[in-house]
Amino acid sequence: MSLSQIKYSAELLAAVAIGIAPPFGPFEGCVPMWRLVVGVIGVLLGFVIALCDRRGRRWSLLLGGFIFIAGSLIWLTGHVDCR
Repeated sequence: MSLSQIKYSAELLAAVAIGIAPPFGPFEGCVPMWRLVVGVIGVLLGFVIALCDRRGRRWSLLLGGFIFIAGSLIWLTGHVDCR
């Protein structure tokens, strides 16, 4: 480890200790319950709309895809600190 890496690590530990830690990534933290419920419903509804159309209408495929993506974004964004 170089001296600059040690200094950065010490600064990061100090920031965590006093509660001003840097923002966490997309796969860290906790998902609020409302985001989980709305996201799962959106993903499932979008999947059903997109794949269960028997008449071959293009708008239902696009609508289902849009709802699927919107549900995914609602579910996977907006994480909060678990503390």
